[in-house]
Amino acid sequence: MESSRNALIMSDSVQLTEELKELLNKLDIPVVAANSDKEALNRFFALIPTFTFLDLDSETIRAQPLAKIVQDSEATKLSLIYKKHHNLKWLYGESEKVCFIKKPITLTKLNDIVNPHLRFA
Repeated sequence: MESSRNALIMSDSVQLTEELKELLNKLDIPVVAANSDKEALNRFFALIPTFTFLDLDSETIRAQPLAKIVQDSEATKLSLIYKKHHNLKWLYGESEKVCFIKKPITLTKLNDIVNPHLRFA
């Protein structure tokens, strides 16, 4: 049975995108990726994904404006991925639609996001 859930990855890191795609595929979540601001917005509004993963450590993607647009849409669960220190939790608050994922990303962490009723952590 094909899943009605899908994901959009917004990152300019090929390595992160490929790792995340592989993990999401193991969870039967189809994935689309975008590696620029314009492509990310176009794909977000065309797809209206169930889950959106935004790499806060991207060098070329302006993560903060994209995160605000995605969060304001209230159409997706936004996951902000980071390794470097980002003091953005105050900006996005405590919301069930926004979560923070510290790298490295594991299958267990992703499962807790896409299948909250089957939490392993």
